[in-house]
Amino acid sequence: MKKRITILILATILFCFAAGFCFMARGETVVNPIIPNSFGELFQQAMRYVQGIAGTVAVVFIIVGGIMYMLSAGSKEMAERAKKTLTYALVGIALVIAAPYFLSDMMLILNGGSGGGSKLLMVATNVLRLLLSIVGILGIIGMVLGAIWMFTAVGEEERYKQGKQMVIYSILGIAIAAGSLVIVQQVMSLVAG
Repeated sequence: MKKRITILILATILFCFAAGFCFMARGETVVNPIIPNSFGELFQQAMRYVQGIAGTVAVVFIIVGGIMYMLSAGSKEMAERAKKTLTYALVGIALVIAAPYFLSDMMLILNGGSGGGSKLLMVATNVLRLLLSIVGILGIIGMVLGAIWMFTAVGEEERYKQGKQMVIYSILGIAIAAGSLVIVQQVMSLVAG
């Protein structure tokens, strides 16, 4: 089983490289992406490229995790490895999605904010928005994981109940995060206006 997984992962990586070489063989030009005017621009460009690579790797591992589930053939060890692969890949995607928010908030703090109003209030609002977006992303991941648990319960009543509870709690978490975001926006409009 381990050989099959290793071969599958290597074949996926080889396929990705082959697809990249096919694009280069078609004569497409590659433009130098690093033409920054400041260190901040260089850092933002580097973050975008790293984010793209990390997102692609996470999607590849989601696919690999799904293939591992298909190849598990009832083996609990393989199913557990597939579950861990999917979990780590989904956490990776959540981090990739949350990274730009964190970067923009850090840049706002380092630049001292922009526009009118209290800079401390702006920083607090952006931190709250960041935290609420992370809660929303984690809620969506929780719903997906709960659904996966429910689909893969295979007659295990306890596992099905855990998956159902995970989905319910995730929906509640998303609703609370959305409600909190509305409250924060209303308070900000009252304070700013």
